Amino acid sequence: MRRALGRQALLYCVAISLLACASGDRGPGGRIIAVHNTLQAIGFNQVGEVSEGSLGQGDTQSFTFELEEEGCYVFIAMGSPGVRDVNLALVSPDGEQLASDETTDRQAVLQVCARSAGEHTVQLTMASGQGEYLLAQWAGGDLDLGPGPGGVTASNVEGSCGHPLALELGSTVSGDTGPALDMTSGRCIPGGAPDVAYQFTLDRRAQVCFDMTSTYDGALVLQRECGQPHTEIACNDDFPDTNHSALRETLEPGTYFLISTGYGDARGTFSVTSAIAESPSPADVCAQASPLPAGQDVTGTTAGCVADAFQATCAAGARSPEKVYRFDLAARSRVRIDGATTSHDGALYIRSNCTDPASEIVCNDDYGDNRHSLLTATLDAGTYYLFADGYAEGEQGTYNIRAQVAALGGSAIPGDACSSAQPLAPGRIRGSTMPAAADVTGTCAGSQDAADVVYSLNVTEASRLRVRMARSDMRAALYLQSTCGAQASEIVCAASEASTPYPMIERVVQPGTYFVVVDGVDQNEFGEFEMDVELTSTREIDRQCREAPLLRTGTPVSGSTSGSDEFHASCADGARSPEAIYRLQLRRRQLVRLALEASFDGALYVRRSCLDESTEVACNDDAQDTQHSLIEVTLGPGTYYVFVDGFAEGNQGQYTLRVELENP
Repeated sequence: MRRALGRQALLYCVAISLLACASGDRGPGGRIIAVHNTLQAIGFNQVGEVSEGSLGQGDTQSFTFELEEEGCYVFIAMGSPGVRDVNLALVSPDGEQLASDETTDRQAVLQVCARSAGEHTVQLTMASGQGEYLLAQWAGGDLDLGPGPGGVTASNVEGSCGHPLALELGSTVSGDTGPALDMTSGRCIPGGAPDVAYQFTLDRRAQVCFDMTSTYDGALVLQRECGQPHTEIACNDDFPDTNHSALRETLEPGTYFLISTGYGDARGTFSVTSAIAESPSPADVCAQASPLPAGQDVTGTTAGCVADAFQATCAAGARSPEKVYRFDLAARSRVRIDGATTSHDGALYIRSNCTDPASEIVCNDDYGDNRHSLLTATLDAGTYYLFADGYAEGEQGTYNIRAQVAALGGSAIPGDACSSAQPLAPGRIRGSTMPAAADVTGTCAGSQDAADVVYSLNVTEASRLRVRMARSDMRAALYLQSTCGAQASEIVCAASEASTPYPMIERVVQPGTYFVVVDGVDQNEFGEFEMDVELTSTREIDRQCREAPLLRTGTPVSGSTSGSDEFHASCADGARSPEAIYRLQLRRRQLVRLALEASFDGALYVRRSCLDESTEVACNDDAQDTQHSLIEVTLGPGTYYVFVDGFAEGNQGQYTLRVELENP
């Protein structure tokens, strides 16, 4: 009895014959001869003449062959050096694709045992590159179409695209891709892992869910036509790890194919649990939206086989299952909604028309981290819809949301107006602008409609005032006025920016009463905040400035930064590390070059007035690398203060500073 030749053995023989002539490529003709000799030695006989021709990239040529029932055949195509990828496909007399090779190579191998006799078609496609090809056919050997590499499919194998296994939705099935065929590929996975195909049919629109557990790095692919990558609906490799995969899709009535496969060439045993749920239309979901009460915690879940009926502009489309809530506003109001999830990356968004994506008003994915979301908006009277959703696909689970609503006119809270300004004391201050009116405007905020709260500060001696936002729900503005509500009396104003989301103000103030205002940059920016307040007498700081050593050109100075952080800068993330101070005296206009070399991430800046950060004339964090800083600036006659500092917080250590002066 002749021993059947398995796919791996066949392809191994073909590969050996190709390698034998790889040292000097003899073209497709030489390679076909080498393969012919190898196949003939193991029982295969060439059938008919070798077909040859030339194709451009993307072109396809069809050939017809008479095959016998249960006859086993091998088709091999070879491309010339200009060909990068040639593919083959075998089609039955009734138009069914029986086998394909879509590997990326300039040769393609098909092996198949025909189920019926008749005229079959071989399609040769020049997938990449262009040039000459040869196509030859062999028959007579026995094929064991077991596991092996390549994109070959055979329709007479259970679990193949020709004989897919029936899948009853709502059940669990188990299988093994080890002895299976490699039939197709997916967008989310590379390689040629073997596949097991399941077929199911829907008679109505529904949400289908598949969860696979595998002993290997498994993957799931959902297709409209089995083995046809261009009909792919969804693909998932890891959820949440390499031994689990999941799909959640809303499908219309029809027949579909679920492919259990693997990443690369991974294979092994698996189990797939399926579920089906009704998938109401978006209009039906909106009609059943739950009411969202203000001031109460609402807990829910998007877990389970829940449909994804809505998407958003943030959170990578928010293509995960969602729950919809409805709320009504009797008058124009501020709305603040915060959400938290326990185990998934959630998202929140609001629409004025539940079914219309274009009516989205605000959307947020991550607030602080991917377990929290926050929405703030000023909304007119009317009906609105809140969506508790998830980032991208497959993010679902339990969540908690809380909605707050406040009238625009304020609610007479402390600090709501200049007349009720709250006393400001050093330390951590917590507050909220949400229930406040819009009374005061700063030059860096601009909006007359943003809610604000006012604090009063009594200064008894010359002091340095620092106010820094530590946390905020909003893009905030901080400003200091000597007369509350009078923009002309503004001393300093700072607002949130992309690079500095938490603003800070710093000024030396003389004895008197001042007003610190926390504001939003526009009408939709309001909410809770925390800020740190420091008020320090300038006596000790001024002494440090007066006693600062003089810098002399050509004489390097070395030292160490340590102790407290007293001065900040416009660069180096505020330069909130300990610093050293030097004086630089110029008798005439000169070009000043300051070079810092430090054992840490240093920073260098220059001020005209030691205590006044608004007099900064130059600042540099990194020159060449983080341990070097460089300033080159032309300065007029006078005394300047040079600060050796560190990037952000906690950067301190040894340094050397050099100064050079030149005539400009």
